[in-house]
Amino acid sequence: MIPSLLYIALNGFLSCLALLLILIYGWTPSVAGATPVSPALADHCTRVLLAGLGSMAFFRSAIFTLKKGGEDIGIGPVMLFQSVLAAVDAAVDRRRGVSRDALIQRVMKDVSFTRSQELLPA
Repeated sequence: MIPSLLYIALNGFLSCLALLLILIYGWTPSVAGATPVSPALADHCTRVLLAGLGSMAFFRSAIFTLKKGGEDIGIGPVMLFQSVLAAVDAAVDRRRGVSRDALIQRVMKDVSFTRSQELLPA
C-alpha cells in the first residue's frame, strides 16, 4: 500500500504548501460571532481548513478539457493527480489480483475441469 501512502503524502504536502503561502502573505480570516475558543485559535484553524480545501480545489481543477476517444482529459493541475491516482489504482489492482489468484486456486483445487467445463462459463 505504499502508492496509497504516497498519494496521501502528496495531498498533505500540497496542503502544507498552501498553508505556508497563507502564512507568508499574512492572510488573516475574520471569524464572525462568538467562538468557544480564542480568536487566535479560531483564525489558525480557519487558515488550516482553507489551505486544505483550497489546495484540493486548485489541484483538481482543469483549465480546459479535451475530448479524446470518448474520454475527457483535463488540462491543468488536475493532470498531476490523475497520473498519480492512476498509478495508485494500478498498484492496488495488482495487489488484489495476487490475493484473488491464491484464493481461486485454493477454492478450485478439488474441482475437475473436464466435469465442470460446460458449467464454468455460466
